[in-house]
Amino acid sequence: MIESDDYGAVLLLPNGSLFAVANPRSIDGLSQIHLSKDIGKTWQALPATGYSMILDVSPDPDHPSRVCLSVFGAIRCYVLQADDVQSLTQQS
Repeated sequence: MIESDDYGAVLLLPNGSLFAVANPRSIDGLSQIHLSKDIGKTWQALPATGYSMILDVSPDPDHPSRVCLSVFGAIRCYVLQADDVQSLTQQS
């Protein structure tokens, strides 16, 4: 269970979806992105990105109902942007 102080960046989209980065410092495991569709009453952990640290969550400039994730790879940072609702692609 992630403690209340183990959250980083938070983003509320116009459609009411609330995203939060859990375990942003990657203590005892990988960072995760959590989604709430009821303004934080309940949360769902989304599938792992494969990167150890999620640094930020921001609105996707191309798709208003989606987000981009800033992540840290082995030696550099990347921005992940979804091709569709099921996948993410890496942008340098």
